[in-house]
Amino acid sequence: MNEVDYTLLIRAIGKGTDEKSLQDRATIAMMGLQGLRTVEIERANVDDLKISGGTASLLVLGKNHDRVIYLRPDVAVILCAYLATRKDAFADSNGLPMFTACGNRAGGNGISRRGIRQVVDFYLKKADVKRIGISDHALRHTAATLAYKYTQDLRGVQEMLGHAEPKTTAPYAHVTDRMKNNPAMAIQVGL
Repeated sequence: MNEVDYTLLIRAIGKGTDEKSLQDRATIAMMGLQGLRTVEIERANVDDLKISGGTASLLVLGKNHDRVIYLRPDVAVILCAYLATRKDAFADSNGLPMFTACGNRAGGNGISRRGIRQVVDFYLKKADVKRIGISDHALRHTAATLAYKYTQDLRGVQEMLGHAEPKTTAPYAHVTDRMKNNPAMAIQVGL
């Protein structure tokens, strides 16, 4: 997924201020801008969010280990707006879920990974960017590729994604470097 597709995805959600719109924007921003996995969204709890001096951080309960990420200010604003408008939420064995299911039967309980995938797929289709290989996990790849593209900091991207090994993060640099250092661009023949 590229920047244009991601922009179309964000526009497809719209600027609604109701609970569902804010939750959907926050969910997709956490995945596409902060690089969270679906399971990390599912596990997120309200107590994991800390705001201090205008800086928001989130304890992410990762795949292999936990990490603290610092939220972009725009993501923090959307997340806080969602939490302020959210209706009842029911604690489970892990605490009070940050993201809850919307609906008559599951409303107030933590959102499932399947529910997250359905939300992302809905907006991918609405934005007309849904293709084979473009799913909820593609948002994480988008975050990683764009973060490396603009920072050239592979270690920072590794920490953002919670990868234990640099070799897991290296492919994001390879894709970006291949685009930037395309040998065909050096050919001095025009059409």
